[in-house]
Amino acid sequence: MRNFLLEIGTEELPAGYIDSARKQLEDGARRLFTGNKINFSKLVALASFRRLVLLVDGLSDRQEDVKTTVPGPSKKAAFDEKGNPTPAAIGFAKSQGVEVETLVIKKKGKEERVFTEKTEKGKMTAKILPELIIKLISGIGFPKTMKWPQADFRFARPVRRVTALFKNKTIIFSLGEIKSERTTRGHKFITAKPVNIKDIEKYEKILRHNYVVVNQDERRELIYEAVTRVLKKTGGFLLEDDELLDEVNYLLEFPTPVLGQFDEKYLELPGVVLVTCMKHHQKYFSVINGDGELLPYFVGVRDGISEYMNNVKEGYERVLTARLEDAEFFFKQDTGRKLEVYVKELENVLFQEKTGTAFDKVLRIQELVKFMAEKTVSVKIDKESTLRAAYLCKADLMTQMVKEFPELQGIIGGEYAGISGEDDIVKRAISEHYMPLAADGKLPGSTEGTVVSIADKVDTIAGDFYAGRLPTGSGDPYGLRRQAHGVIRMLFENSLDLSLDELVHKSLELLKCPDVNGLKKQVMKFFRQRIEAVFEARGLRYDEIKAVLNTGFSVPLDVKARADAVHKLRGLPDFEPISAAFKRAKNILKQADEKFNLKVDGLRFNPDRLEEPEEKILFKKFSEVKKDVEEILGDRGYEEALNRLVGLRAPVDGFFDRVMVMDKNEKLRDNRLALLGSIIKLFMKIADFSLIVVDDASNKN
Repeated sequence: MRNFLLEIGTEELPAGYIDSARKQLEDGARRLFTGNKINFSKLVALASFRRLVLLVDGLSDRQEDVKTTVPGPSKKAAFDEKGNPTPAAIGFAKSQGVEVETLVIKKKGKEERVFTEKTEKGKMTAKILPELIIKLISGIGFPKTMKWPQADFRFARPVRRVTALFKNKTIIFSLGEIKSERTTRGHKFITAKPVNIKDIEKYEKILRHNYVVVNQDERRELIYEAVTRVLKKTGGFLLEDDELLDEVNYLLEFPTPVLGQFDEKYLELPGVVLVTCMKHHQKYFSVINGDGELLPYFVGVRDGISEYMNNVKEGYERVLTARLEDAEFFFKQDTGRKLEVYVKELENVLFQEKTGTAFDKVLRIQELVKFMAEKTVSVKIDKESTLRAAYLCKADLMTQMVKEFPELQGIIGGEYAGISGEDDIVKRAISEHYMPLAADGKLPGSTEGTVVSIADKVDTIAGDFYAGRLPTGSGDPYGLRRQAHGVIRMLFENSLDLSLDELVHKSLELLKCPDVNGLKKQVMKFFRQRIEAVFEARGLRYDEIKAVLNTGFSVPLDVKARADAVHKLRGLPDFEPISAAFKRAKNILKQADEKFNLKVDGLRFNPDRLEEPEEKILFKKFSEVKKDVEEILGDRGYEEALNRLVGLRAPVDGFFDRVMVMDKNEKLRDNRLALLGSIIKLFMKIADFSLIVVDDASNKN
């Protein structure tokens, strides 16, 4: 049964903040209740742009009792031969606030000791809820926060009221000057008066009667159904857009669709311009025909009831028409000249004080594209078209369209490239080169677009490091983590066999950085962190990631192949035991270096000095495996190579069980160390297996 309600009534929250805040509210409540031993059966958070809500089923009346056992002195010290308590027992009982008669005797290890067992009664839930609610609300984080006179905490927007009920009784507390209440508010412009909540179970129904759909999932479904229903009159279909649907969902509380039209003459504009005008500026949904072409209709969603709809429709159409008029004017102005004309104008735009103008950046992107085209042999690249795309990729920054609609940068550049007579490869590469727009966003679909995108992002990252504009633990104002994440994903997904080390080095040289090698170390460390993040997102374990990266990560495609092999073969029965043996061998070599000052790398192995049967067996098996593995590694067959190496488990185990590596005979000792060193070097071509965390169960095999 639903018996707890918390509603945080706010001024209009930014749509992009709300879903994260809702999840934080839900997760935070779960942690607080669990941490304070307050049981519940179900918990859910709901949200709109004017309220964050927590609803809990079966919240218990009180905390669980806490039983504690405290050890005291030994039985011998606590009681004399007649069983009477000694001063030690009496003092211990007093310190614990219990009678000496309540002490119990238990065995701890081999010795019997006295213990006190206490049960701390749980507090009533209603008494501790005020403190927990304040913690919960204050703990919600936002990208930006504000403070206002009535509050002593920060929030995304001013909190105007807090409703808190437990078992239909008001939980009394204050949040700054805001006192908790038992009322809610309906739709701001329809039923703004306070509404008393007599029964928590009926909370959502009460709001629905007052024109608020508080459940975001239900509201989203209502919006989608309403929009698709109303556009049936046009004979068209909805241009599916989950991003817009999610945003609109958090811009209203009671959705009502509005079907509108615009003049067919605007269909002569590029479709992306029309969609941008409707989506980004007006939050309207676009309508398409069966062939995916735009129709002269749109669907807006009003926050409110369906009255005066003709007036609303006319208003929506009037505002959109004004936008489309501007777009048409800018389009005609921009396309009066070829796209390449705008490139030279970039000389007047300072991109960054240390790295020069936007035109300088274009020239560097071209050089990086040329460098990548020469280095990449794994995929086919149209070099001429890619270089052309690199030259034109920033030209649209000087157009009127991008100045008015900055979200069209790159995309409109691709459109203008086509109008200017550039080939389809150039057009597509320009439109894709800003991708991905988010860490996990859509990647460029063409190899040429991918190459230009990587060049652009690597130049930006290197330039910002050179200028000292580095991301910090608390922020990344220039989006460098997102861009580096995108670079790694593009290298992985497009199988681009490029050295990131060489690419960064080239980029810093083009920037005329005075300390290329020093700065490159910083940039590569930054990229390593991004590779780790990508691997973690793919489900790799932290020790697998570390083991692979510690043997080098200059070529991301190579790192990915090695990491995939290690992860895939992790479950083999012999994998972790051979890892444990590898760690043991590495430790022996390390000790030889440290204790005996032996330079193991310089030791030469001589098969004629093998004496014990087990070391002869190991050498024979290793020689066979090494020849095959080195051939396989040339083709990056890491999975097959690792499979072969794992097969060394039995001879390695036999070697360690029966052969004394650090023999008194220096020649035997050095020879055995050299053999172990050769085995380790072969393993290290895939990963540093000493960093693999071996489970106890595996270690016992």
